[in-house]
Amino acid sequence: MRVNNIFELIKKFNNAEDQLSAAFGFLLAHYPKLRSAFLRKIGVSINREILRQVDIETQVEYPRQKSRIDLQLIAQDRWFILCESKIASAQAEILAEQLKKYVQIIKENKEYYQDGQRLVVILRYPIPNVEIKRLAGLLNCTEKFLKVLSWEDLINLAGIGPRTKLTRLFQEYLGDSMHNKRSMKERKVKDVEEVLVIFTNPIFWEMTEIKNIAVQSSGTTDAQYIAFLRTHLKKPFAHKSLITHVARVETTEFVARKTMLEGLPRKLQKRLREHSSERKGHDWKKMHKQYNLKPNSMVKLANPVIHNVPGIQVKFRTTFAELLKAKTTAEMDKGSGHR
Repeated sequence: MRVNNIFELIKKFNNAEDQLSAAFGFLLAHYPKLRSAFLRKIGVSINREILRQVDIETQVEYPRQKSRIDLQLIAQDRWFILCESKIASAQAEILAEQLKKYVQIIKENKEYYQDGQRLVVILRYPIPNVEIKRLAGLLNCTEKFLKVLSWEDLINLAGIGPRTKLTRLFQEYLGDSMHNKRSMKERKVKDVEEVLVIFTNPIFWEMTEIKNIAVQSSGTTDAQYIAFLRTHLKKPFAHKSLITHVARVETTEFVARKTMLEGLPRKLQKRLREHSSERKGHDWKKMHKQYNLKPNSMVKLANPVIHNVPGIQVKFRTTFAELLKAKTTAEMDKGSGHR
């Protein structure tokens, strides 16, 4: 696994909201000046002694409310601050419905924190003040209690204080995520795998043929080419699993899983939903990585590669030379192996 930016490691979280919370929480915990700047940004004033004792946690469970907080900051018995990241854009009414449980958690803990509480909502892009006022009204809280920040705010906060490699990498990571469509032509060759082989059942193959895309989990590597290892094949294919096609990747982007249903026939949408419902924990609102294939770049291999490696795999990396010369996947040089 090639990693030029440590914050890319957090993509092991399937949820992009969890990724952001883990990255920003790490910086808050390790940089007092950033922590102080963040607290001032949301209207919290604490002295240097208390600042050193701020407790910071991510993914905090509140079982009774059936909730998990993205990021929580507690300053002794003084401040109780919950931060919730929302990637997808939503109307104030929808957002308020999602945030009500967090307001309730804060209210239930109010008596233990004498100086005050905050609910901080982190959105990808800024929203107008009139929308913030409307959201506060829907939540029956004050604008002092509710603070809405954007990713740009976090980038600017990371620039306060000493300019370190970690803060710079965080700014680059978040900046890339804000403008998350990446062109493979603009990437350095050493930063991109040559060929990514993905296992593709008939339902997803049909989606690829219609939309000219491939989808994988959000932490999957970028690649110049996608090779399709098609499973559950029937006659006239001589084998059940073969690498049959390869296509050039034009761009990659992170999108909500539900977007892959857009533009597909209703019957195929239904099959995709039914297939996905069989996978425990599948959430259509979560993000995944979409590989947008170059138009007319799909090529059928003259000699399909037989898959004869036992066990369940999801994807693996290889080279174009290996793809063309191998007769079976067992013969292929898979770089650092299946993953």
